Amino acid sequence: MSSPHVLSLSLHLRDLEYFAALAESGGFGLTAEAFGVSQPTISAAVGRLEHAFATPLVVRNHARRPVTLTTEGRQLLVHTHKVLAEIRAAHRELQVLRTGTVRIGLPPILGRRFFPELAEELERMGLFESLSIVQDGSAALRSLLAEGALDLSILGSLDALASDEFSVTDLGSVPFRVIVPDRHPLAGRAAVAFRELADEQFILLSEGYVHPAAFGRLCESAAVHPTVMNRVADVDLVKELVRRGVGIGFLAQSAIGADEPGLHALPLTDPVQPRFRIFLARLRDHLLSGNGELILQAVHRVFAVA
Repeated sequence: MSSPHVLSLSLHLRDLEYFAALAESGGFGLTAEAFGVSQPTISAAVGRLEHAFATPLVVRNHARRPVTLTTEGRQLLVHTHKVLAEIRAAHRELQVLRTGTVRIGLPPILGRRFFPELAEELERMGLFESLSIVQDGSAALRSLLAEGALDLSILGSLDALASDEFSVTDLGSVPFRVIVPDRHPLAGRAAVAFRELADEQFILLSEGYVHPAAFGRLCESAAVHPTVMNRVADVDLVKELVRRGVGIGFLAQSAIGADEPGLHALPLTDPVQPRFRIFLARLRDHLLSGNGELILQAVHRVFAVA
């Protein structure tokens, strides 16, 4: 049977907020000022928590500053942060469910290729206005998803995504390509081995993308280390620099259009090479609205690749 003391905590979430703030500020007066209440209010909140858990939570030594927590208090603080984070997440999620908005994360390199088709399909379904898009690198989107700030996210990776907190669907993968300007000696080739690029100068995407890691794996397997002239954060900028002959590029096929004037995309002939893997992820315990389920199905159809 549950303790009546623990059940009574459902009435005192504010007490947990006061307790967490006290631990951070180190002073009853500072905490009271931050919340716009009296110092006795903070003291009473701590007292209620100590009564509920039947243990001292704060070291009551008036000569010591700042306020310190007992061992039990430090342990409660760990759980307090989790409880408050869950409450905030629940508040956000319930607000989103009420509005019917679906928040989806898209890495720029995939959004540029697939989002126009998704937008068209959602417009036909009358759901486009229900969509809220967040564009960022896959690592940042994964963090936002874990925090409950996204409902769904498309994620790019070189490896399988294994996670206890996410439900992950593998949507397929695409190869990487080397891009050169039309006037480059390699532009007439149908394909190239990575070891042939040892003396080339590359313009790469920045570390927010998976491309540098894929490039590194190819360097290691081919035992060559081409010069990396610079790293930039924009796919179109990589293409423009290559088009102008500043260097050659390395992009996932999904970032290269069917018609790229001034550019030539070369497949790699290496027998073992990384692929840009595409995943659809959502929190396992996160429920979607009716609109959300329909949008989930549309995202799955549009982003699925061979």
